[in-house]
Amino acid sequence: MALREEFVRADAARRNDLMYQITDRAEEIDLATGGTREDYEPFGEPRAATKQATKFVQLASAKVTPADLYIERWLAASTYSERTKADARTALTLFKGWCTKASQGFFIETTTDRIAADFRDEAFVKAGVHFKTANKKLSALRQYWTWLEKSFGVKSNPWMRKSLPKAKAHRIAPDGPMGPSGRSRMTRFAPFSRARQTLIW
Repeated sequence: MALREEFVRADAARRNDLMYQITDRAEEIDLATGGTREDYEPFGEPRAATKQATKFVQLASAKVTPADLYIERWLAASTYSERTKADARTALTLFKGWCTKASQGFFIETTTDRIAADFRDEAFVKAGVHFKTANKKLSALRQYWTWLEKSFGVKSNPWMRKSLPKAKAHRIAPDGPMGPSGRSRMTRFAPFSRARQTLIW
């Protein structure tokens, strides 16, 4: 991250020098993970061996931003209780763990609506997590991204409209569909005396 910070603050000439350093370091990473110099291309589509190298280049050259880079800054500026702050950190840690498991980039720029929906469905729905617990974590992610939008101009919030609906209980009335007496509503008003029926007719 130190190389990234220097790259962000550097002028154009210094950035050119830093790009040589970044490329050299990426090549070292590539070779350590089984790559070869012949097909090494840190700025191209990554093959399996260069995936780590490509990720390093993206991070170091500030092309992507780790999703948790600003969480402490966000929480410091908030008025949340310590418990709420802890819940927010837990939510982001859970998302980071899921990204690693799903081979997804844990970056602000690569977190799309589809990624957010996949995380919700796999981490909460399939896991059988109670909707209140899931929505608390999803709400934390949504608020963090809202802050990112206001602070850094992040264009869209992928966590909007991702809350889980409240579970509904589908029950049959204990006395049956005909009411507590087992008779239909029409039946309750049906009994007329024979004399009354005669007068009507």
